[in-house]
Formats: sequence, C-alpha cells, structure tokens
Amino acid sequence: MPEPEDPSMLTAVDGDAPGYPGKAYGISDQEARELRWPMGPIMRILWPWGAIGFSTIIVSLLMLYPTIYLLLGDVF
Repeated sequence: MPEPEDPSMLTAVDGDAPGYPGKAYGISDQEARELRWPMGPIMRILWPWGAIGFSTIIVSLLMLYPTIYLLLGDVF
C-alpha cells in the first residue's frame, strides 16, 4: 500500500497496526477495512453457491456410483 506522503514508498498492511485513516487514501475507514481482506469478493461468490454446487456434485456421484461402476467395472 503506498504511503500518503510518498506514493513510491510501499508498506505492508497489518490489520492490527495503527496507521493513517482511510481518508488519507481517499476512501472511507470501512472501505479500508474491506481492502485488508482480499478474499471478501471471492467468498461472496463462492459462498453459499460454491458449497451448494460442491455438495450437489458429491451427492450425484454417490447416487450414480452403481451406474458408473457398471460402465467402468470392466475397464479396471
């Protein structure tokens, strides 16, 4: 993250460390907190739809196992 006084100087972000307020970077404090956790947008997409999709695939495989075994049983 660039420092407000010198944009060419980068610092690591520590959520527990005191630092500049968000308005020094042109954003609100809430937006600054959200930027500290980059997995937020990904988790909004994956949860709950990713968990539901994964569960559906696993249940489908378990229900179709006898058919899959009949088709592939001679191969293996």
